[in-house]
This record gives sequence, structure tokens and C-alpha cells, in this order.
Amino acid sequence: MLDHFVVYLLVLSITGQVDLRRSSPHGPETPACDKCHVASSWEVSPLNIAFKHNETEFPLVGRHASVTCRQCHTDLLFSGIGTDCVSCHADVHQGQFNIGCARCHSPYGWRDPDLMRLLHNETRFPLLADHALASCEQCHPSGKFKNTPIDCIVCHRGEWEATTTPAHNTVGFPTNCSFCHTEAGWNGAFFDHRQTAFPLVGQHRHLDCSGCHTENNYRSASTICYDCHSADYDRATNPNHRTLAFPLDCSRCHTPNGWQGKYAHTFFPIYAGSHNNTWRSCTECHPNPSNYAQFTCLTCHDRSGTDREHREERGYSYDSNACLNCHPDGKAEDD
Repeated sequence: MLDHFVVYLLVLSITGQVDLRRSSPHGPETPACDKCHVASSWEVSPLNIAFKHNETEFPLVGRHASVTCRQCHTDLLFSGIGTDCVSCHADVHQGQFNIGCARCHSPYGWRDPDLMRLLHNETRFPLLADHALASCEQCHPSGKFKNTPIDCIVCHRGEWEATTTPAHNTVGFPTNCSFCHTEAGWNGAFFDHRQTAFPLVGQHRHLDCSGCHTENNYRSASTICYDCHSADYDRATNPNHRTLAFPLDCSRCHTPNGWQGKYAHTFFPIYAGSHNNTWRSCTECHPNPSNYAQFTCLTCHDRSGTDREHREERGYSYDSNACLNCHPDGKAEDD
């Protein structure tokens, strides 16, 4: 009986004898019934709908194309329906953003990682390297986006407290991870030691932190050479540093580039003038390896030549101490 009545109403509507739109539950701005319904039933089938929603000011694209009419038109009214997102979708961000949903989302799905990443890079915290792989919930677990802290420790306290080599919490490391790490990962950490009183140059650049900071003591470390190089000092035999009571400050003779090289000679300029590059070992001038306070000039300056050059010098003596008294800077008078 109902189906016959529906057919009767549709016929009257089509022939113009009755205007169903005046009493339609969809409101006054309603297309003809046969645009959506069929004569056998009021039930709407997507296969039978002749109405073109894409010809309205709100085309159905993406996931909107698969929703039913009642999901958007809950009270059956077609007119006066808002086309802004919050008309159908609750604002889970609770008004934190003053931009439309379309800035971050699209009808094809809520998640558009590439778009979200690009927009995030316009904020005060660009997403770089591993941060670009994190989900929104990892940094915004409570759904709070506005004024989110950007301090490393806010998200990485667990990693900071779990460290053991060194134990960051125990040794008082800064909670700003960027002092040693980058967004590319925890491995390959590098602390800029130039910020301290002991810049790492030369061979020191290649050392592990634990080599100088023993027993997890990163608050301070000795800058006295001997404290790290006592074994090297004791092993030295040419000359024997221990026997000769050489200074414990290695920089008096060595540089961070290595043990070999120019020694910072204390009393005599062996790298200047005619003495530069004319000797090969310390023993050429210090023949007694157990006493470097003793020295000789006579290894290189033979007597015949020295006597000939000093024939007119009063008080001349072919003696090393006499040489040093007259030539403390290693230079001849006519140099």
C-alpha cells in the first residue's frame, strides 16, 4: 500500500499537480524527489541518485564521497548546512589554531605527513632528520599544540636519564641535547670542547671522552699533562725524563700534534739561525744522557776552525761554557 502511495505522490510531483517541496522534510530549496528517490521506495540508493552534489558549492571528493546523506544532513534539511569543517568535525585542537583544517588536513584523510611537515617547518621548531619521522602524538601527547616547549629534555628525559656511558644525570650533563647530539640520532655525539678551558687540538681530538674523564667524572678533568701521560713520561729513555727530572708539563717540549717534533728548548735557540736543521738528536749537544744540564758545542764546532775564527778575540777559549757566554743567542757577532 505504501509503495503505491509513494508512486502516486511522485506522479503528482512530476506532472506538477502537487509541489512536494513546499512540505518536504528537506526544506524549501529541495530538488525534485526523483533526483534521489525511486517510485518503489523512499530509501535512497547511491546507484539511483541523479542529484549531482559536485555541482553545488561543496563537491564531494575524497572521503566525503563515501559518506551517507544523513551523516551531514542529520535533520534531513539540505539548506543552511555549513560547509566549514567544524560543522561536521569536532575541533580536537580546541581552538588552538586560528587557521582552517585544510591547512593541515585534506578530504582524502586526516593525515598528510608531507603537508604537516612543511607547515611545521614554518614554526619555531622545524622538523629535521629523525624529528621529521615522529608522529604528532609523540610530541603532543595531550593534544596540546600551542606553546609546546621546545626544550630537548621535555621529550627526551627518559633517554637522558637512561644513559650510562657517561651517565648524564650523575655527572651533571646539560639537559640541552644539542650540546653533543644532532637530530640525526644519538650516535656520533660530539661535544665542542672549544667551549671549555681545554680545547681539543692535534692528537687530543681523536680521544674518547672516557680517556680523560675517568670514573664518569665529567664535571672536571685535570689539564696537567702528567696526569694523563705519566706512563709516556716514565717510558721515555732518550732522554730519560724521570732520571733527569724533566718538567711534568709536556708542553715545555712537545705539542698536541705528537711526541715527535720541535722541542721548546729552554736555554738555547736551536731552531734559529745557523743552528736550525743542523742537528738530529739531543745527544749531539748533550752527550751525557743522565744529565742534560751538561752540554757541548764542540761536537759540531771543531777546534781548528773555531781557533781560526777567534784569532783576534782576547780571552778566547775553546770551551763550551765560553761559547755560551759570548753567544747566548747562538749567533756570531757578525750575524
